[in-house]
Amino acid sequence: MKRRIKDGSGQILLDLAGKTRPSVEETRLVVPVRRGEILLVDGANVMNAANQGARLEILLVLLVELMKAGGNFCCIFDANVRFQLRKSSGARVYEAYLKLLETYSHQFAESTGGLRADELLLQRADSLKQRIITNDRFNDYKER
Repeated sequence: MKRRIKDGSGQILLDLAGKTRPSVEETRLVVPVRRGEILLVDGANVMNAANQGARLEILLVLLVELMKAGGNFCCIFDANVRFQLRKSSGARVYEAYLKLLETYSHQFAESTGGLRADELLLQRADSLKQRIITNDRFNDYKER
């Protein structure tokens, strides 16, 4: 099965070459990114793209590819992601995730308890006209 990461409209952005543990060399960015474009990233959704529990390396591969293409990003996570990461990937990956939040707070953020990252992503995308990278179809928000 091919593993792909899509934007909110369903357009494929990244092909993971069918891997659950992709490397940068095995992936390719499918859709062009405009130089300087800031893309919103649904962090939890992308990390779970391989259906193997939360995998930080999948997200990092995507972000490296975006930056190589001249783009930038703002990655927003649900508040429970830290617990998913600790459970599925262990303490080391959990600590790396916390370090990303602390060191690069302008690019990595968590929603607060009770507020879903989806809401933050959709609000920001709407107000700033930014694309969202996710496999989510946002069915809970179709009527809005």
